[in-house]
Amino acid sequence: MAPRAPHKPNRPSERIFKLLAIALPFCLLLVLEGLLNTFGYGSDLRLFVKGSDCSDCLVLNPHVSERYFTEKVNATIGNQDAFKKQKPPGTTRIFILGESTTVGFPYMHNVAFPRWLLYRLIQMYPAKRFEVINLALTAVNSYTVRDMAEELSAHAPDAVLIYAGHNEYYGALGVASTSRLGNHPLLVRTVIGLRRFRVVQLLFDLSAGIRELFKGKVTVEKNLMERMVRTPEIPIGSKRYHAAITQFEENIGAACRLLTQEGIPVFIGTVVSNERDLSPLDALHNPQAQQATTIYKSAMAAYEDQRFTAAGQLFVDAREQDMIRFRAPNRMNAIIRQFASTYGKVYVVESEALFRKHSPHGIIGKTTLLEHVHPNVKGYGLLAEAFFTTLSEQGILEETPVKELSFHQLMAEMPITKVDAIFGEYSVALLMQRWPFNNPEVSPAAPTSKEAELAYAMAYKQMPWKSAMENLMQYYQAQQDTLQALKVAESVMLEFPQDAIFFAVAGEIATLAKDYVKAINYLERAFAINKSLEIAQRLCDLHIRHDNPEKAIVYARYCAEMAPQQPYFRSAVVLLEQVAAARNPQGKLVDNNPTNETVARAYILLGYPDVANRYAQ
Repeated sequence: MAPRAPHKPNRPSERIFKLLAIALPFCLLLVLEGLLNTFGYGSDLRLFVKGSDCSDCLVLNPHVSERYFTEKVNATIGNQDAFKKQKPPGTTRIFILGESTTVGFPYMHNVAFPRWLLYRLIQMYPAKRFEVINLALTAVNSYTVRDMAEELSAHAPDAVLIYAGHNEYYGALGVASTSRLGNHPLLVRTVIGLRRFRVVQLLFDLSAGIRELFKGKVTVEKNLMERMVRTPEIPIGSKRYHAAITQFEENIGAACRLLTQEGIPVFIGTVVSNERDLSPLDALHNPQAQQATTIYKSAMAAYEDQRFTAAGQLFVDAREQDMIRFRAPNRMNAIIRQFASTYGKVYVVESEALFRKHSPHGIIGKTTLLEHVHPNVKGYGLLAEAFFTTLSEQGILEETPVKELSFHQLMAEMPITKVDAIFGEYSVALLMQRWPFNNPEVSPAAPTSKEAELAYAMAYKQMPWKSAMENLMQYYQAQQDTLQALKVAESVMLEFPQDAIFFAVAGEIATLAKDYVKAINYLERAFAINKSLEIAQRLCDLHIRHDNPEKAIVYARYCAEMAPQQPYFRSAVVLLEQVAAARNPQGKLVDNNPTNETVARAYILLGYPDVANRYAQ
């Protein structure tokens, strides 16, 4: 009997079976992802979400920081600067990336340098639209900057600004942070991407639950600075010291490459830290760590002897030797300066040099900074000045400004309320009491004014900022303090620059304050966002009062169209056209009595005898 031939497997069927075996786990994960999404588990971690106050706007997702923090209790929330989903024609859009200084800590949002920049642009270019979107988060570092930068080109920015470098050691995903995901950059970036999936969030939550069983919950009794630190002491030249520098160079370099390849210019600011007025932190943590303190004492002695050049170098050396590394080492600024020569559209913003210029003997301290790295009000103004100057020099602001606004004028006009300023003082006093500063002698002073009462309530989480501004506005209106009321209105306007109501309110109060340039600027911006008969009437009136018939005609025609039952507007259009035709092309008075009489008569018929008198005389 002949032997039976060996059985040959059905190869196509076998391949299909293997493919199904491989695909099955992924299918189960997709099903689980869908179920978790359906039942609302986890967070949507897109970079931008729909704005609550503007249906066609996007804002920074308040949950986006959960991509970077391993513990949700440490995750921070940034600003909600709204911008249009579709960029309007003629709009200059600027995104800003960074850490707590860029957020504006310890003040509220209007002291942050992006708001100074927005306010200055609004004043200098009244006919132009700007969107300045602050995407910074507290306690993050270059991993966050790189991750966000990857998504910005889809939103048509005209420029991206970066101010970062202090958090490479202890910020989320830092080399000595409690929110650390490993040593390999590719692994870290992969996990950041995967955390957008609810299944991965579930795994992290399960891991956190297991840790709680053995180590207990992460306590919020410690401040965020202390909660974020895994390994406090990092000696200069150590493996971790160099790892953070390499991490910064690779991540910021990648962000620059990604953006400039899309033709987007990048502006990076050199970072600033306190040299003279902050003794090394490592000695406070470990009395045996005396090297940095010894150098610091030598620096103070040299300063007192007026040997300022030597003192300046010693202060820098003391900061470099400080093993508690909340202040970036010098190498970070050297790397930032190298980026300009490596990438074609990267521009260095020399903020450190400007701070030195405004510091006694060029040594940075309490004249511009509050504690280790966060500026005071003047310091935030300087940071904005540095970025504005470089933006102007590189042609991002192409048009000639209608109004020049110097740094000193900006310092006087910037709408930072007394509540915002006092809130910052309270916040930094509370911070200085805790680790790593451990200074119990610093405490918030008892409120002695209405502004201080509101700031105190904000500092102790008893009142949100918007409610404090409403109370402050009512207080100033009761006091008939129009100038302070205008600051409040402008402050709220900057917080909600896509909302016509707040521009309109600021315009009305500016009118009461007899600041007609601002009044016209704000009301025209309100009208551009949301046209209304009431605002058009106000603008027509203001332009007539300022003998600007060409602009007044625009709003008179709108009023005539929207309110055809009111004959005044139709007559106003005719009379304004007569005025515009009677004047010379430059809109100046002409030495011709019949012409002047025509203009004066038209203004009298419009109901503006004061303007008519300029011509009748």
